[in-house]
Amino acid sequence: MKQLLRLYYLTMANVLIGQFALAQKSPWEVGISVGYGQDHFNRKYYDTELWPGTVTNFKSINSWNASIWVEKSLNQRFSVLARLKYLNNKMEENALCLCNFNGSYIFGENERYHWGSVGTGLRWYINPQSQVKFFTEGLVQVDYFVAYMREVNYTKEIQYNALDHQRVVPTFALATGFKWKRFTLSAEYERNIARTFIRSKKEYGTKTGILRQGFNVKAGFTIFKGGNL
Repeated sequence: MKQLLRLYYLTMANVLIGQFALAQKSPWEVGISVGYGQDHFNRKYYDTELWPGTVTNFKSINSWNASIWVEKSLNQRFSVLARLKYLNNKMEENALCLCNFNGSYIFGENERYHWGSVGTGLRWYINPQSQVKFFTEGLVQVDYFVAYMREVNYTKEIQYNALDHQRVVPTFALATGFKWKRFTLSAEYERNIARTFIRSKKEYGTKTGILRQGFNVKAGFTIFKGGNL
């Protein structure tokens, strides 16, 4: 019996070592991408009554992003993705701040939101044998609001506390595009799974939360390749 168990353990060890070696030889790529688009924001007021003129929907003037990504092939059709992304929103003035407009707030210009996110997902190649490969992909990610920046009297101000908002939010992304050699071009849709920028009613008088969704067109380039290509 002991010999059978020993043989079983040795067999399992050989199988695991073989699978690990095969995984190490599977194709992988590291690349960069840049995107440009627009984000839309929905501000929810948890109170039942809203003041006249209350703004509930607003959008960015433009949004751009830059990413570093890793793609590891599972087979000809499927691959796993990991992505680290920076997002920059150029906003209308006073888009984030809910102020009393009593003269105590100094309005700024060129307001920008700075985000960072880390995510993972799966890509499906529709025609893996072709030179131009069309694909669809889906990712889940965690977004973190790093800071917002504005200009007041020609001086840049950077706020890292997000005006005391809650600033971590889960997000999903869906994209479709094509890949040719080292180049990719795709269109992507992102949407928050939950609301961010939650502010307490006790501290601010009104509880609010913001939901972001956006579209962007991305171009990518593979820098490194490895594995059994």
